[in-house]
Amino acid sequence: MNERRYNIRIAAGGRELVAIDDFRIAQSSLTVLFGESGIGKSLISLAIGGLLDPDDLKIHIDGTSYGTYLASQELAAIRDNGFFVFQEPSSHLNPLLTVREQLSEGSLGRAHEGNEIVRRLWQGASSGEVEKILDVYPKPFRPSGGEKQRILSAMAFKKMDAVGAEAAGSLFVFDEPTGNLDNRMRDEFLDMLVENFRRRQMTILLITHDYSMISRLTKEYPKIAERIFYKELLLDHGRLRLRDFLPREYLSWLGSRMKPSSRPAKGETIAEFWSGARVFGRDLVISRDRQAKEVEPLTIRKGTMTYLKAPSGTGKTTILKLMMGLLKADRMKMRLGGASSRRKLREMSGNNKSGGAA
Repeated sequence: MNERRYNIRIAAGGRELVAIDDFRIAQSSLTVLFGESGIGKSLISLAIGGLLDPDDLKIHIDGTSYGTYLASQELAAIRDNGFFVFQEPSSHLNPLLTVREQLSEGSLGRAHEGNEIVRRLWQGASSGEVEKILDVYPKPFRPSGGEKQRILSAMAFKKMDAVGAEAAGSLFVFDEPTGNLDNRMRDEFLDMLVENFRRRQMTILLITHDYSMISRLTKEYPKIAERIFYKELLLDHGRLRLRDFLPREYLSWLGSRMKPSSRPAKGETIAEFWSGARVFGRDLVISRDRQAKEVEPLTIRKGTMTYLKAPSGTGKTTILKLMMGLLKADRMKMRLGGASSRRKLREMSGNNKSGGAA
């Protein structure tokens, strides 16, 4: 098995941030990398991708200066034929260009399957809804976090399509690409990733905290199991080390921990949020079914865990921000503890006209 091997040192202000020997990425394979938050996964991948600033950090790769690595043919191939999906996409989308324009910038315009890629990543959304997203300029509240992650993933898949057979010599990095996606869209992303991997034999590094990906990949894609490598980055006596992560052992442990859950007893209601709040020109509807036939308030009871599930971009985070007073709505009805309120646009906008409490 061919591997890319790196010895990496990164320091700032005289303090060592990352030091690892023999960081390995298998060629023409899918490497899934786990590890604690803040341990250095993103920093290492950014260094390999040539995306760190040598003026801010002191970096050495394989004993040579970062400037030497930045001028190397290896990095030139990664830049020409690879792609980096960032963990936080907001700062890597151009607010001066619409999403549609950014999806067709440079080599992405050569992709043959552009429309199909976007359609699959917005599965379930109407064509009108997708058009609205494509024509916005990225701003703090639109698109949502999940939509921004899908935009960058769409760019990566378009780049895979654009480079075609040349992708075998490149590196595609996906850094926490599904953190804001629901399970259905997470699985759709993995399906698209594996399909591209099978067709083009590219090298992929997938960084994630989502261990449930192991179940999906092992059960749905057993035929390519020998080309999927699971790794874990950990501290060993103060030094970073990369070790093999065995999916069989993890799944066995997970099975031993799973027990039937009992339904919690209903406690005192401490918060309720009713359907009908209007924000960003859309009405928020809360229901137990996808068709919204059984509309009911979001009820949070003391001593219980409430699971709010919905597709990415449909308003889960918005509801929480409304409840916390971090966003304004045209209309909203909620109860927190013993206090209830029903407010209209003029009140939420700060006018002095009084309004009644529900």
